[in-house]
Amino acid sequence: MKRVVSASFITLLILVAVAATFFYLKNERNKGGNPVIAIPADVTMLITYNSSSGNLIQLLKSDLWPVVKTAPLFAKLEKQLNFFDTTSVNNKSLADFLSGQPLFITGHVTGAGKFDFLFLKSLDNGFSEKKADDLLKSLSKSETDFVKRNYDGNSIREIILADGKIFSYVTSRGIFIASFTPFLVEDALRQMKLGKPVITNTYLLNELRAEGKTSLFINFRNLPLLTGIFLNSGSSPRSHVFKNYGDWAMAAVDPQQQALKFSGYLTVNDSGQFINCFNKQQPVAKELLNILPRKTAAINYIGTSDFKSYYSHLSNHYFTAGQKEKKQELLQSVSTGYKLNLESKMLEWIGNEYALVITEPAGSNYNNNSFAIFKTQNIAQAKKSLHAISKIIDKKNNTITKEESYNGHAIGFIRLNGVIPALFGETFSAVNKMYYTDIQNYIVIANQASALRTFIDEYKSGLLLHKTEFFKEAMKNYPGEANHFFFVRPPLASQIFKSMANAEWKKYSDQYKDIFSGISSIGFQVTAGDTMMKMTSVLNFFRNKSAEGVDLIFAVETDTSVSMKPLVTTDPVSKSRQLIFQDNASNIYLTDNSGNIIWKQPVDGRIMGEIFEIDLFKNNSRQFLFNTAEYMYLFDTQGSPVGNFPIRLPAEATNGLAVFDFDKNRDFKIYVACDNRRIYAYLPSGKPLPGWNFQYTLDKVVDPVRSIEVNSKHILLITDQTGKVAFVNRYGEQGIPVGSEFTQARNSGIFKTGSGSLITTDAEGNIIEIRPDGIINSLPLKTVSPEHGFLYADADGNNEPDYIFLDGRELIAYNSQLAMIFRKEFDSQMNGTIQLLTIKNGEHVMGVRSDVADKTWLIKMNGSVYNGFPVKGSTPILIDEMNMDGHKHLVTGGKENLLYVYSIE
Repeated sequence: MKRVVSASFITLLILVAVAATFFYLKNERNKGGNPVIAIPADVTMLITYNSSSGNLIQLLKSDLWPVVKTAPLFAKLEKQLNFFDTTSVNNKSLADFLSGQPLFITGHVTGAGKFDFLFLKSLDNGFSEKKADDLLKSLSKSETDFVKRNYDGNSIREIILADGKIFSYVTSRGIFIASFTPFLVEDALRQMKLGKPVITNTYLLNELRAEGKTSLFINFRNLPLLTGIFLNSGSSPRSHVFKNYGDWAMAAVDPQQQALKFSGYLTVNDSGQFINCFNKQQPVAKELLNILPRKTAAINYIGTSDFKSYYSHLSNHYFTAGQKEKKQELLQSVSTGYKLNLESKMLEWIGNEYALVITEPAGSNYNNNSFAIFKTQNIAQAKKSLHAISKIIDKKNNTITKEESYNGHAIGFIRLNGVIPALFGETFSAVNKMYYTDIQNYIVIANQASALRTFIDEYKSGLLLHKTEFFKEAMKNYPGEANHFFFVRPPLASQIFKSMANAEWKKYSDQYKDIFSGISSIGFQVTAGDTMMKMTSVLNFFRNKSAEGVDLIFAVETDTSVSMKPLVTTDPVSKSRQLIFQDNASNIYLTDNSGNIIWKQPVDGRIMGEIFEIDLFKNNSRQFLFNTAEYMYLFDTQGSPVGNFPIRLPAEATNGLAVFDFDKNRDFKIYVACDNRRIYAYLPSGKPLPGWNFQYTLDKVVDPVRSIEVNSKHILLITDQTGKVAFVNRYGEQGIPVGSEFTQARNSGIFKTGSGSLITTDAEGNIIEIRPDGIINSLPLKTVSPEHGFLYADADGNNEPDYIFLDGRELIAYNSQLAMIFRKEFDSQMNGTIQLLTIKNGEHVMGVRSDVADKTWLIKMNGSVYNGFPVKGSTPILIDEMNMDGHKHLVTGGKENLLYVYSIE
């Protein structure tokens, strides 16, 4: 009997327990589950969306979203968010579903180069599994039924949408879990079963549950998974930088009309994380930014109230074992070889600010655009310390201590490599050499003296970043003081991204270049606080009027001055641009589009005229053709002569050769004049041109042969130094039977009219018309000297060409009735020639130069000076795209042993 009573009692307890469990689970299900426990461990980012905030909808409707969503990642997110958009579906059930606790949107790498999102929602709003089925059925508008599959006791539903994509979801433990990538749903279920939440920080958990706002969370530990989608893993050791920056970043999302702002905090759970270097530091004013050039593309800024404490933590805790080893090897090598405590000598003068600054590079190699900038405790002491290091190194190496004075600043050089990266981390890996100068209370370090000269010129000219409207607007969003500030200008930084991007994203960078041009700046700032690190990040879409101007991108150092017009060529393998030119010491240079010299090759004599690119073998190869006084040369891309070149000319050349491809079939014809008063014609192989029959008697010909098309015929214009002109066909036979002679002005161009006539000027300044039948008409003007330059182009914007003269210090334009349009006076004597050039958006400008002042001007067609001019340099002007991206560059040589490359905005 006792046994029966005991058994009954136990049975009763079991029934009570079952009932209690049932009611408990029923109530818990109504309360909803905790989505945090289902977040897979590989999460890289997390968005919490409260539908009541409206922030996400505001973001999708802002001016910035059309730009952002052109990137594949954000286009995918928009499409998936629209699936849950209460404004696009008039469905009260959807609004009820989104009510209550926030919707979690977590980001995950799903394969090689692939990324997708997982949606997690607590069913704390009375939603059952059946109601979720009904809601998803109505949203999907699918004609087919759900497909159900069992995964570890959970019934996963799958809907095939109209576009063929699969939407998978499941409800488990009061949590709705869904994704357009099915295995992410399984990952979430496995994470729940594992019972180890990814997020355990109390502050983070409270923020995740916060109502009424949309927030973004970044998991730095997994961030390399995301960046690995588009960055080339071998480009630089950036994984450590991302992974060990901090623990989590959390920020409220604040969409504005022309900006997207994130404000929040950073958490730290490891002394080896970078943010921990600012523990107990106070933020400082970002004064270093005030000396940066206007063309700055990227800034990585550090500010400390106690530099020694910061540096100790950086080198002892944040540096990897490999970094520590490299640093120790360098310091030990310097100590042994030079009896010098390099670290102590460098740190003794550094103040409370330093930064890596990259100015706009013309190519993907931006070493010559990279600068390490340090605030000093005392600028005189800093210069003294650096000079002392330089002298110690040079004395041991038996070399002369290198120092020069440039524009009021001393430029020194320390013959040690890798010092800055060793002391301050791999962030500075691009600043490997130690040319240095002083700007205000700062030391600026670069890889080349020419880079420092450019920096000094920009500073002296007042072309500074902090003066630009877009930067003033951007900085309104950040606290004035900071400890870490990262800032990038996408329109100027596309080449930086290309240098880091993998092959697929290099293509995307061109395909989605509207993203780069549409985002005016991206910034990230960390400010130390009493308890936590504050974070502010802003994507700015400031739309100011496009400010025209010019910036010096780089300068190539040469042995002597440069007088000739360079040639821009394209490497067919790398698809990148290169420059080839000669200095006045007869050295030929081939450089990349960042100014790095690929090779330098001396030749016998100065190049007369220009360098031409031909394809001798018609196999899409490149050869470079030019002549000196005695020889005609053909170089390959390695700087070596091709075939039987160089070929000795019959007599000394008096002009630069001219190369024409009349029929656009790569059958080039080459023409050159010699001092025996004869004109010679050649094939690209160097053999004489068959059928060449030039019988005209001319004086010395110093200008290159020109070509113009008249009545579908190619006419060669050969002008001697007296101004006499011969008009012949490609074989030297009479092309236009000129009825009377005239003396063409030395610097006058020859232009074709709409009626087929030719327009030029004579030595007296009269306008000469040469009709197709050979009749010459003269329009008397006689207001300019024999050395004037002449251009026939539209100056008053009426689509009719006008007469434009450059004479002495004046640029003058007349309309067809000889009424003056404008008169522009220069401070210096100008060269005679006027170049008609095309810049951005097909705009025409005039290029003029002064050898006396060693300066170049771009003049608008209305006679006003293009903003930012004049610039240094006075060789014939080259306008081209150094990156083939629509962005124009101006190239010119100068007297200071430099070839200048400017960016034209």
